[in-house]
Amino acid sequence: MSYIKYRELEFEGMKNRDKGFCTVVAVATICSLSYKRAYKKMQKLGRRHRQGAYAGTYHQAIKNQGYIIEGVNHLADGVRTLGQAQTKYTDGKYLIQTRGHISASVNGDLNDWANPENNTRGKKSMKHVLRVHKCIYIGRTTKGEI
Repeated sequence: MSYIKYRELEFEGMKNRDKGFCTVVAVATICSLSYKRAYKKMQKLGRRHRQGAYAGTYHQAIKNQGYIIEGVNHLADGVRTLGQAQTKYTDGKYLIQTRGHISASVNGDLNDWANPENNTRGKKSMKHVLRVHKCIYIGRTTKGEI
């Protein structure tokens, strides 16, 4: 496991007197960054202190780290809640969007306060599931391909 656990990221966010930092936690988890590095990368893209961020902002932060984001048809997989997503998507990295919130899952470990193993919110319904994987190109690429 190469990412920082949620409790440590949450502690850093609270120490920084931040709130609405689920996007920072998701970027830190997916990209294996510290809270501070993920926070700075999000800040450069327009995230303001003590405020959440739009999907385009954290998508760009993840893409800037060399990752590709692609949609997953979770409804065809029969996945409608966070708890179901945690058991179904056990290989790879995923961003799980719910109403007003984003969670990151790495190999079936939901690194978030909404983890059904930690509380009863596993029935929270999802809006989108995105698979994230490292972009590997052989040879030279032109600007904009990543």
